[in-house]
Amino acid sequence: MANDDENFFDAIIVGTGLTESILAAALSKAKYKVAHIDSNPYYGGNEASLSQDELVKWGEQVSNGLHPSFSSYSGDSQILPFSRQYSICLRPAILPSLGPLITGLIASGVAKYSGFKLLDSVNIYDYDGTVKSVPGSKDAIFKSKDISLIEKRRLMRFLTFASGDFEDKPEIQGKEEQPFPEYLKTTFQLSDATVVVIAYALAHCAASSVPPFEISLPADAFRSGLVPQVARCIAILDKPVSFHNTQTTADPDSPSSPNGSVDSTVLVFPPASLPGGSQTNAGTVFINGEGSLSTPKERWIVYIMVPLTSPDSGSDAEVILRPYLDAVLHFTGGPEAAPTQPLSTAFFFDIQQPDQSSTPFASQDTPRHFLIPPLAYSTFPELPDNAAKIAEIVFHQAIRSLRAFKGDAPAASTEGEEADFWPPMEPEEDDSDDD
Repeated sequence: MANDDENFFDAIIVGTGLTESILAAALSKAKYKVAHIDSNPYYGGNEASLSQDELVKWGEQVSNGLHPSFSSYSGDSQILPFSRQYSICLRPAILPSLGPLITGLIASGVAKYSGFKLLDSVNIYDYDGTVKSVPGSKDAIFKSKDISLIEKRRLMRFLTFASGDFEDKPEIQGKEEQPFPEYLKTTFQLSDATVVVIAYALAHCAASSVPPFEISLPADAFRSGLVPQVARCIAILDKPVSFHNTQTTADPDSPSSPNGSVDSTVLVFPPASLPGGSQTNAGTVFINGEGSLSTPKERWIVYIMVPLTSPDSGSDAEVILRPYLDAVLHFTGGPEAAPTQPLSTAFFFDIQQPDQSSTPFASQDTPRHFLIPPLAYSTFPELPDNAAKIAEIVFHQAIRSLRAFKGDAPAASTEGEEADFWPPMEPEEDDSDDD
């Protein structure tokens, strides 16, 4: 079934979201000819990164119903100076250092041409209006004066448990459906303050009702989870965020700017921690500055996300998120100065589209068409890895269909063995450790 026509393709992938982009790259690396198309004038689908002027146009399109995954947009229409120097993500996320996506970036060789930036800190908003920095290492935990010696021992016991194979451990048997904060208290006798940090700043639970350890099997990547809607805000500032009244328990060796301002950081608001904020769901703030290469000099992007486990059809994204934005702005003016006002804001709902089927495939073994499930929000750091999981499952089914249609035998030595999602890279002659 060979065809050298430049207009012939083995696979056509519609949409350039994160899942579709990973799938297209994997099929191309497997020596299949792929056409990757999108109806939008930009690349990235629902996970696109837009310049500031593109964001304004995108907001107008959302208001006109042209992007069904988003709704209730309200924001500024002014185009800022140097608008093309912004890289504003519609669904921002952080990339875990271990997981399917980072494995794929390394295995595919893309990591060689990529740049990565560590978070400056992860912080949690306290009920008294202060911000506490979460310890970033074992040493930082033991050096902290805010954690008692007994609490440190209990915390290390939990961390040792959670970092191993815990599925068959007695600590979790019969407690699989217990809410995570309650599980931490009853099983490991951790204090309320430590429970809040683990549940919301480390595990990024959307709500206090989340069960402890939802084992992430491949098929689970297709579930919509508990979050039908996410309220999102994007604000651009010309003043840095500085947690000037922060109670710090972070690693003293971690990088920080001379004035205490943050460039790439996460701030988590636990449920009921903020007057006017959600009483049941946690809010996450992600701040990017010029060090992330996503803003012009002396500009900062503030992303705010609040997953809504029980959304109200008549709710307004700005009403939900304004208390969180005001709380962040409180940390921009210095101890005695008035908080700054954003140069630009955008508020909208990210609607989690329901999966049309229990699996992404048709009933036949080698279908010609695949309906790739929407990328659902689970927790803030998991979106990139979920995209990689879905892409790998669709990739293997697509390979089986392509081999059947083309009459090709499996490339592996064992009949029927699946192809590698990312086959081993061929060494390059000029590769050197000295590069």
